[in-house]
Amino acid sequence: AALQPLADEKGLTLTLRTPDAPVVIRSDARALGQIMINLVSNAIKFTAQGSVDVRLISDPETGERRITVADTGPGIDPGDLVRIFDAFERGREGIRSSTEGTGLGLHISRKLGELIGAQVRVQSMVGVGSTFTVELPDRCATQEEAA
Repeated sequence: AALQPLADEKGLTLTLRTPDAPVVIRSDARALGQIMINLVSNAIKFTAQGSVDVRLISDPETGERRITVADTGPGIDPGDLVRIFDAFERGREGIRSSTEGTGLGLHISRKLGELIGAQVRVQSMVGVGSTFTVELPDRCATQEEAA
């Protein structure tokens, strides 16, 4: 909800898809919330037109739970995928020069994910868009446990 005005300002469709049944995630709410804010705000920031789709996927049989943030942005060059989670990295030159940011959001997201036991991954295709996935363990660490 907090990021909807940013999507509206750019004319983007922002959707949230969740399972019909409630999903309980035991985690540090602030850390997971910050990861999601970073991923969704990046998706909005780098998408000029189209959509950003946030989806919570939960499979009760396997226990698999993940959150995906998919956009219709410019995509990420394959050579940049190995470094976009490094501090102060901002992707390819054309995108860097036209978009504000410090290059810390993905770095912080991955580090927070590690602290709570989650994995942050990316798949991307230039000209099509990117999908960032937060893979959640059965029980994420709380802030006190991570410290």
